[in-house]
Amino acid sequence: MPSDLDIEFNEECIIEHNRLRALHGCPELILDYELAKDAQKYAERLASVNELEHCTDTDSGENLAFFTTTTVAQKKDFTGKLLDIS
Repeated sequence: MPSDLDIEFNEECIIEHNRLRALHGCPELILDYELAKDAQKYAERLASVNELEHCTDTDSGENLAFFTTTTVAQKKDFTGKLLDIS
């Protein structure tokens, strides 16, 4: 698996995420590309060993989940979960 960050996908996600946050009066988030790149690399490492393990050498929090899907399904799942809690 390549460690390339899918910039277009990440930008689409942050735009949609911020649109939904605005519905609740929450401020916009800003995508940190370095953090996203590091997270993608770590996710690929976890996938290669087929395990979930929290990273201990970071000050950033993390949510770990394990599933297989397509980009289209990811977008639907992302927006569906946010709409369910609104």
